Amino acid sequence: MTDKDRCLLEHIAAHCEVIRRLVDRFGEDYEIFTSDEAYYRSVTLSVFQIGELAGKLSEDFRRETGAAIPWPQVRRMRNVIAHDYQEVDDSTLWETVLHDIPSLHDFCVKGIF
Repeated sequence: MTDKDRCLLEHIAAHCEVIRRLVDRFGEDYEIFTSDEAYYRSVTLSVFQIGELAGKLSEDFRRETGAAIPWPQVRRMRNVIAHDYQEVDDSTLWETVLHDIPSLHDFCVKGIF
């Protein structure tokens, strides 16, 4: 892992932590997530940022860690948010928040240390 990759993982972990704090604040309720504009947009922006940062990880790192983290899907989520915002599947985004973001956070923290 390069120093740049390590730095990017730190930033990805920070966005994961923002999402965790939002879920702690607003709750694990899908209806609140989809109806509270501030909650929804804040989470979406953090997921977008994670995808943006993932694209800056070295190709070697993404290839070496691809079994643990599906980097192409992380980037795809970013692309949907950026280019097809009206096509974001809220339930998929919510499942990502509840299940994938905690795993990604754990992966990043282990990679940093």
